[in-house]
Amino acid sequence: MSSGIAQGTVLSAPSVSGEPRPTRIAGLDIARGLAILGMFIAHIIRPEEAVSADPDTWIGLVNGRSAVLFAVLAGFSLALLSGRGTPPEGEAVLRMRLRIGTRALVIFALGGILSLGDHGIAVILEYYAIAFLLVLPIIRWRVPNLLILAGVLAVLAPIAQVGIALFIQDNGGGTSALALLMIFGYYPALIWVVFMIVGLAVARWLFAGRISGSSLGLIALVGAGLAVLGYGGASVFAQITGIEQGEVFVGYPQWANLLGAAPHSGSTFEILGATGVALLIIAAALALPRWAQRVLWPLAATGRMALTAYALHLVALVILVSTGVDRIDPVAQTWWFVLVTLIGCSAWILLFRQGPLEKLVSACSRAAASVPGPARTTQ
Repeated sequence: MSSGIAQGTVLSAPSVSGEPRPTRIAGLDIARGLAILGMFIAHIIRPEEAVSADPDTWIGLVNGRSAVLFAVLAGFSLALLSGRGTPPEGEAVLRMRLRIGTRALVIFALGGILSLGDHGIAVILEYYAIAFLLVLPIIRWRVPNLLILAGVLAVLAPIAQVGIALFIQDNGGGTSALALLMIFGYYPALIWVVFMIVGLAVARWLFAGRISGSSLGLIALVGAGLAVLGYGGASVFAQITGIEQGEVFVGYPQWANLLGAAPHSGSTFEILGATGVALLIIAAALALPRWAQRVLWPLAATGRMALTAYALHLVALVILVSTGVDRIDPVAQTWWFVLVTLIGCSAWILLFRQGPLEKLVSACSRAAASVPGPARTTQ
């Protein structure tokens, strides 16, 4: 392992029992913190203008891409929970699946509770949890197989999503809860599972002993290529065909959605482009030197308790809506959200090391995975 990448891994102090706490990868925490703050900006400022060469539109980069970064990082989390570079064998497989499945169920329940609030935000957590469960059967697949599946889904899933959605609508069928989570909405699991699979595959490859400056360079190169292929391809396609990309029908898939790369369009172009951006950010975060990690520690602290920060920002938005000040100077509100989050998360991590919701999810998953092993005889 090269010295540059070793700087991205931080070993926590020993616990009271004397056993070392799990290692944390500072670069991943920083990337996760960026994803959370990016979603804050998207939720509060709500930039709607398409990103262009005009700097005034660049704030729109957070739209969709922040959530995709969050989903790709979820794939990294799945790898960390399932043996890092080497998936578990034997009885440990059952424990791993119970642990991850329970985490998904708890996150799903939290998402359902948060969705009840009057905040006007499409909560990602329920879709996120369903995507976790979809990945679970293939979590032990080899990296090449995972990448092949991700590529096939990137091409076929958008077509299937629109086709199924239109079939349901044309036949007057009601949208069940499962259909809403799989097909409709801002984060349809049929599409968003692709991001988790990519994250899982890349993490498996890195954690299998291939972490180095050259490996991160390769990931960044692939990310750049995907970004150009996705966003550049959509632009070239529009120029060649002369077809107007038109409005994106979020939550109501239409064939027109597949012609561009707009955020939440669910198109192949968007999947490729947004995945590329996420890989670029992750590679850059993992390559940060130690001094940069120290400077960005508040961002890493936010990433370490991303679930809690996400939940609390929705609660705060509910309070703002109820007081009637939710749309007063959204830029100033965003700065306050970011500042309070960075300070609050830093203080909490210094005092308690783990966010409250993260602790809840971990406790539930550990309890579920405490399956009695085979009986042992004493000598």
